Amino acid sequence: MMASPQPRSPVMERTIYLQHYRVCLTSDGAPREISRDGAAITYEALDERTREQVDLKLIPLKSIDSGVREKLDEQARAAQMLRHVNIAKVYDFGREGGDFVCISEHLPGETLAAWVVAHGPMPADAALRVAEQIVSVLSSVNFHRLPYPPIQLSDIIVVPGQTPEGTWPLVKLINFGLPALRSGAGLGSEDSQTREQTSSAEQAARPEESAHGAKDIQSEIFLLGATLYFLLTGVALSSEALQRPPKLSKFPKPLRGMLGRMLHPDSNQRPRDLVVLAEMIRECLLKIERRRALADKYGIPYRTTMPRRTEVRRSPPSCCQSRLAKLYLALARQNRSAL
Repeated sequence: MMASPQPRSPVMERTIYLQHYRVCLTSDGAPREISRDGAAITYEALDERTREQVDLKLIPLKSIDSGVREKLDEQARAAQMLRHVNIAKVYDFGREGGDFVCISEHLPGETLAAWVVAHGPMPADAALRVAEQIVSVLSSVNFHRLPYPPIQLSDIIVVPGQTPEGTWPLVKLINFGLPALRSGAGLGSEDSQTREQTSSAEQAARPEESAHGAKDIQSEIFLLGATLYFLLTGVALSSEALQRPPKLSKFPKPLRGMLGRMLHPDSNQRPRDLVVLAEMIRECLLKIERRRALADKYGIPYRTTMPRRTEVRRSPPSCCQSRLAKLYLALARQNRSAL
C-alpha cells in the first residue's frame, strides 16, 4: 500500500527489527509511516538480505487482549503459511521489546474506500470480481479452519495489475491474522475527530465469535453485500440496513436478487454456503458481461454504474470505513442477542 502523508513522527530509538528488517527514514531522520490502525503503526522497511521493500507493523502488546495475546504466535504462523493470491504475504513475525512485529508484503495501491472516493462507483462487473476474490479468501480460510477475517474497506487494497484470469481489478487483504486492538490513536492524515470516530468504531465492530471460535459466516456475507453495495454506489450502508434493506430497483437486474439475499435482515435467508455464493456471483457476472457485450454490439446504451450522490465526493475514505464499521457493530449485537 502506498504511503500517505502522516503527522511528523519522532526519531525511532531503533530501526532494525527481527535482525534483518530496517525501517526506512525520511531526510530528517523520521520513520516513513504508511498507516496507523489503532495503536498499531505500519512503516516502510527494507529486507537487508534481499533489498526488497516490505511493510513493518508494530503492535504494542499491551493493546492486545490477554486472551488473544496467548494465541498471537499461532495465528501469525498460520497466516504466514497460508498462500493465497488475494492475501498479502506474511514474511516474518516476532516479539521485540513491548511490541509484536509483523513483516508483510508491500502493496502499491489504495484501499477500496480511497479508490471509490477518488474514482467514483465501480462498474458492476469489476465490483463483482472484487466480491469473487473475497469469497475465494473466505473459502480458503474456511478450508484451513482459520478465523474469518473482518471484511473492512481499510483492509482491502486495489493493487496494480490483473487477476490470474487476466481481469481487473486485483485486490488483496492486508492485516490477515492480526489481532483487534483495544485502543488507538487514529488513521493517519484525517482530522483528529474523524480518526477517533473511525478507530473506535472499527475496534468495537469486530464480529462476535461463536462457541467454536469461528466468526459467523452469515454476518460475513452480509458485510460482503454491504461492501458490494458501497462499490456500486459510493454510499456506505448504515446499521439501519439490518432492519430496512436498501432499495435495489436501480441496480442491474442480475444483481438485485443476489444482493437482496446477501443483505436480507433475516440471517437465515442469506446464502449459507460459500460455494453456492461463489456460483451466484459467477452467474451474475456472466449475465452482466453478456448484456454489456450485446449493448456494445448494437450500440445500445448500457449503464454499468449506479448514479452517484454529489455529497459522496466530499466524503473522506475514513467516513465510509467508519459507517461500515458501525454496521459491523450492529451485526455483532444482533448475533449476540440471537444466542
